[in-house]
Amino acid sequence: MHTHMMQRRLIDVRRASGDDHGSPFLFVLGSARPEGNTELLARRAAEQLPPDVGRQWIDLTADPLPDFEDLRHDSDHVRPTEGPVARLLDATLAATDVVIASPLYWYSVSAQTKRYLDHWSGWLRTPAWTSIRP
Repeated sequence: MHTHMMQRRLIDVRRASGDDHGSPFLFVLGSARPEGNTELLARRAAEQLPPDVGRQWIDLTADPLPDFEDLRHDSDHVRPTEGPVARLLDATLAATDVVIASPLYWYSVSAQTKRYLDHWSGWLRTPAWTSIRP
């Protein structure tokens, strides 16, 4: 619930500044199996979007994130500048909407998706994120 509220705030800030036109939906694929049912369903959902809505796809298996290390309380937590973490952070911040497509394994999201959500929680204290929050 908190994640949804934070994303909504980000969208509201962009709309207030008139900066939401042309920003893409970000589709985060968290399945270990390329072209599996999860990806197929996400792509079918994306087909329902209006043609002028941008789409960006990130496959967490093809571009894996490192294990998350929570440094929020032990350091300045500098914004990443390169690698998969920086690319995914940039894509997340640029998106108007984030669609996470993950299969369920034992009543939980995939390990790749969980790692993305862990990094997302760490981004809440990075300068780029906090500078756009109201």
